Amino acid sequence: MLNGKRRKMIQRTIKLHTGVEKTLNSTKIITKTEWQKAAEKLYGSDVKQWRFKCPICGHTASVQEIMSAGAKDPNCAYMECIGRYQKDIGCNFAAYGFLGIPYGGYVIEDKNGIGMEIFEFADKVETN
Repeated sequence: MLNGKRRKMIQRTIKLHTGVEKTLNSTKIITKTEWQKAAEKLYGSDVKQWRFKCPICGHTASVQEIMSAGAKDPNCAYMECIGRYQKDIGCNFAAYGFLGIPYGGYVIEDKNGIGMEIFEFADKVETN
């Protein structure tokens, strides 16, 4: 369930913005509007407070924290581990890499049916 709406869980193949096709649980494919509403429910309307979790190392960071660590764009918070900027963490994973996110995460589907892999929120949101 995302924002109170029950979603039927089926396997679905979606073309990613990288050109690769990926098959995954359909409850992980959401629209930008659904994703934004879920973030606002968890963290409020201040985007700088939204938090995301790296699917590889598990570190979490808010948009503000990743920007303060050196990221050039706030969008890095949901696609890059904060370890890319804080070397002592030992992880430099990015969702837009060759393999994408191996497990976890969401795919934001645009109006043309193309998806972009992003990290999950740091805090639990019900998605099915």
